[in-house]
Amino acid sequence: MNPEELKDKILDWIAEKDFLILKVTKTQRTHFIFVIKSKQRSILNFPINVALSKKPEALLLSLISVIKGEDNKSFRGIDKKYMEKLVGELADRARSSDLDFSFSSSNNETRFRGIRTLFPHELTREVFFMEISVLNEYRNYLHNTFKKYKLSKLKGTNYGI
Repeated sequence: MNPEELKDKILDWIAEKDFLILKVTKTQRTHFIFVIKSKQRSILNFPINVALSKKPEALLLSLISVIKGEDNKSFRGIDKKYMEKLVGELADRARSSDLDFSFSSSNNETRFRGIRTLFPHELTREVFFMEISVLNEYRNYLHNTFKKYKLSKLKGTNYGI
């Protein structure tokens, strides 16, 4: 199946469910990127990115939490061992959910990312929505872990690409 056919198929699946498409774009490294979000109103409802990479050709489903500004300064100021414990818990949970996990932190922002990679030949509607469910469960875990570590009051935390 070529990238345009796959794109159309995924757009059809998304239209069948209760999702909004917030953004459609592409980059030099991707055939397409959709940012989708459930229509439900909830503090735990944040966007999931759906991207088809060019090399290797794979569908990447991801969620990203970004901490910026004053919140990032506060986050970066917490005890190193406390931060390592938080990041370790998030990484362990991602691994147990078969997600790739990445964490990066700079003076400008801190990013937590959970990613599921699927190859086009293994993609079905059922698999697609099952993986969306896995990411939803992971974002709930991320939110609850932030609460556990008393980081839930961060004003600048957002979710996106």
